[in-house]
Amino acid sequence: MTTNEAKNNLQAQLDAQALAERVTVDRKDLERVLQCIDDVHEWARNFPRPSGGAS
Repeated sequence: MTTNEAKNNLQAQLDAQALAERVTVDRKDLERVLQCIDDVHEWARNFPRPSGGAS
């Protein structure tokens, strides 16, 4: 590995770490999102479907 490649790899690791530190999700927020997904899925399952007979 060249010095340039090593520097690039280190910079990529630092960039990834910096991004990971900025992107955080509170557990309660994530649980709310998952509950919304479950609610929408349940609503869609129970949504009345039109009968398939065209006259």
